[in-house]
Amino acid sequence: CIYIHGDANMVAQLWEKPISLLFIDGDHSYEGVQKDTLAWEPKVKKGGTVLYHDTDHQDTRRFINDTYGEGQWEELHGKIARIRK
Repeated sequence: CIYIHGDANMVAQLWEKPISLLFIDGDHSYEGVQKDTLAWEPKVKKGGTVLYHDTDHQDTRRFINDTYGEGQWEELHGKIARIRK
Protein backbone atom coordinates (compact mmCIF):
# COMPACT_ATOMS: atom_id res chain seq x y z
CA CYS A 1 0.00 0.00 0.00
CA ILE A 2 1.32 3.40 -0.98
CA TYR A 3 -0.19 6.66 0.23
CA ILE A 4 0.61 9.74 -1.81
CA HIS A 5 -0.56 13.24 -1.01
CA GLY A 6 -0.06 15.67 -3.86
CA ASP A 7 -1.49 16.98 -7.11
CA ALA A 8 -3.37 13.99 -8.49
CA ASN A 9 -2.92 14.85 -12.13
CA MET A 10 0.80 15.51 -11.82
CA VAL A 11 1.36 12.20 -10.00
CA ALA A 12 -0.84 10.34 -12.53
CA GLN A 13 1.43 11.44 -15.37
CA LEU A 14 4.39 9.81 -13.63
CA TRP A 15 2.63 6.71 -12.26
CA GLU A 16 3.44 3.46 -14.09
CA LYS A 17 2.47 0.60 -11.77
CA PRO A 18 -0.96 -1.08 -11.93
CA ILE A 19 -3.29 -0.22 -9.06
CA SER A 20 -5.54 -2.64 -7.14
CA LEU A 21 -7.44 -0.04 -5.13
CA LEU A 22 -8.02 3.57 -6.17
CA PHE A 23 -9.69 6.04 -3.80
CA ILE A 24 -10.84 9.27 -5.44
CA ASP A 25 -11.59 12.15 -3.07
CA GLY A 26 -10.81 15.49 -4.64
CA ASP A 27 -12.69 18.28 -6.33
CA HIS A 28 -16.38 17.35 -6.10
CA SER A 29 -17.44 19.16 -9.26
CA TYR A 30 -18.50 16.97 -12.18
CA GLU A 31 -15.46 18.12 -14.16
CA GLY A 32 -13.12 17.53 -11.22
CA VAL A 33 -14.32 13.96 -10.66
CA GLN A 34 -14.13 13.32 -14.39
CA LYS A 35 -10.58 14.66 -14.59
CA ASP A 36 -9.40 12.48 -11.69
CA THR A 37 -11.14 9.44 -13.17
CA LEU A 38 -9.67 9.91 -16.65
CA ALA A 39 -6.20 10.34 -15.15
CA TRP A 40 -6.30 7.36 -12.79
CA GLU A 41 -8.92 4.74 -13.68
CA PRO A 42 -6.95 3.34 -16.66
CA LYS A 43 -4.22 2.42 -14.16
CA VAL A 44 -6.58 0.17 -12.14
CA LYS A 45 -6.00 -3.44 -13.07
CA LYS A 46 -8.75 -5.89 -14.00
CA GLY A 47 -10.36 -7.13 -10.80
CA GLY A 48 -9.37 -3.93 -9.01
CA THR A 49 -11.66 -1.52 -7.17
CA VAL A 50 -12.37 2.17 -7.59
CA LEU A 51 -13.82 4.04 -4.60
CA TYR A 52 -15.33 7.52 -4.84
CA HIS A 53 -15.79 9.57 -1.70
CA ASP A 54 -18.67 11.96 -1.07
CA THR A 55 -21.44 10.46 -3.18
CA ASP A 56 -23.73 12.82 -1.26
CA HIS A 57 -22.38 15.62 -3.50
CA GLN A 58 -24.75 15.96 -6.46
CA ASP A 59 -22.04 16.28 -9.12
CA THR A 60 -20.06 13.33 -7.78
CA ARG A 61 -23.14 11.10 -7.86
CA ARG A 62 -24.17 12.35 -11.30
CA PHE A 63 -20.72 11.63 -12.74
CA ILE A 64 -20.70 8.10 -11.29
CA ASN A 65 -24.19 7.40 -12.67
CA ASP A 66 -23.31 8.84 -16.08
CA THR A 67 -20.07 6.86 -16.26
CA TYR A 68 -20.99 3.48 -14.77
CA GLY A 69 -24.78 3.50 -14.95
CA GLU A 70 -27.30 4.06 -12.20
CA GLY A 71 -27.56 0.93 -10.05
CA GLN A 72 -24.30 -0.49 -11.43
CA TRP A 73 -22.23 0.50 -8.41
CA GLU A 74 -22.44 -0.11 -4.67
CA GLU A 75 -22.96 2.62 -2.11
CA LEU A 76 -21.11 2.10 1.15
CA HIS A 77 -21.88 4.01 4.35
CA GLY A 78 -23.98 6.56 2.45
CA LYS A 79 -20.92 8.43 1.15
CA ILE A 80 -18.71 6.03 -0.79
CA ALA A 81 -19.25 4.44 -4.20
CA ARG A 82 -17.54 1.15 -5.01
CA ILE A 83 -16.95 0.04 -8.58
CA ARG A 84 -15.27 -3.27 -9.36
CA LYS A 85 -13.44 -3.48 -12.64
